[in-house]
Amino acid sequence: MQRNWGIVLVLVLLALCPAPIPPAQGEGEIRLLLIGDVTLGESPIQEWVRDDPAMRFEIIPCNVENIPVEDQYKAARIYTPRTEEDFLARFDSMVMLDTNLGFFTDTQIHMFYVMVTKHGMGVFHTPNQRRGSPVYDLFTSTEMGQVFPHDYSTDLMWPIEQAYTIVLNRELEPVLTTFLDYGIEDVRGAKYGKLTARTGAVEWAIMRPMNLAWQLSWEYGDNKARTWCTAEDVDDPWWNVISNPYGTDVFLNIVLYINRRKLPENIPMVHNLRNQFKEYRTRRGLIYGILDFADKFGANPSKIDLDVANVDNARNRAFDSYVQQEFVEALDQMSAALQRLSEVEKDAMKLKDRALFWIYVVEWLSVMGTSILAGSLIWALMVKRRLYKQVATTRRAEG
Repeated sequence: MQRNWGIVLVLVLLALCPAPIPPAQGEGEIRLLLIGDVTLGESPIQEWVRDDPAMRFEIIPCNVENIPVEDQYKAARIYTPRTEEDFLARFDSMVMLDTNLGFFTDTQIHMFYVMVTKHGMGVFHTPNQRRGSPVYDLFTSTEMGQVFPHDYSTDLMWPIEQAYTIVLNRELEPVLTTFLDYGIEDVRGAKYGKLTARTGAVEWAIMRPMNLAWQLSWEYGDNKARTWCTAEDVDDPWWNVISNPYGTDVFLNIVLYINRRKLPENIPMVHNLRNQFKEYRTRRGLIYGILDFADKFGANPSKIDLDVANVDNARNRAFDSYVQQEFVEALDQMSAALQRLSEVEKDAMKLKDRALFWIYVVEWLSVMGTSILAGSLIWALMVKRRLYKQVATTRRAEG
């Protein structure tokens, strides 16, 4: 009898202490830490994430050509979280683009490693160097090189400049295959590195004609953090919105995957929404450009400011619906917000025209006055010749 009670007690304890499983992520914003070559003008990454309401980000620029080296050391020192609690409170995952770990201390590098192994934090990574370069070798020699599906003991040989197309693995989750109907297998890339898959890595796609891995991922650590490597840089033509309109959507799908979020099913709708978010930001900026110009000529933009704030509230409701993946509602709300923004644009133009009315009047009077004066002089001098006198005949000429 006592033995049976002992078995029951063991079963109860096992039920109360389940085995570790990957942390399930709910809906809501995804907070990204962008590390490496991530500044505007150097990388498209900020453009990709800032027009998606589900994404929030901070950057630590390192390995950036247009920023002084001492400023990059300073950024790494100031903006890297100092504790695990601070890291978890601010970020859900990391994006490491051509990251130079030399700007970070050993303690900071270990912090990155702990966030992956202990807390299951996902990472999107572009190696983008070759053996012998400081950037590549620092991943080889530190523990961060262990968390990625690419084997850093091999040479990436970046960059190999050769055109390629991709072939997707159709047997995997629809992270990439959901874009098959939109021609991503026909998009051509220009340069790549030679990824070498570790044992257990998932090969999402290969490059043709070289038959090399294009995208790799795996789950690492006790909490099975999803880390992802790509064979090319994100400024490769394959990702460019001109040659590949869905390049941004592919990247954001990968971010959703490494954060264990639900993947969108209606790709055209989500693609259209992201374009509308970008359009709204652009047109809103144009309105404030008009208001700033009109304000210099004495216009009062307070009413337009209030109208923009009201439209922003409508846009924010679309943002909230999008973050909760209620895409139909978000599309309806965003379409209505853009329509109202068009009306505000017209009002802003009218305000500008009223502010410039007297300038237009003065300009018109100046031009007309000058034209009348010039015309009168021409008429008097060249046509009527009123200021000319007939030359009289001299006596000598008469004789």
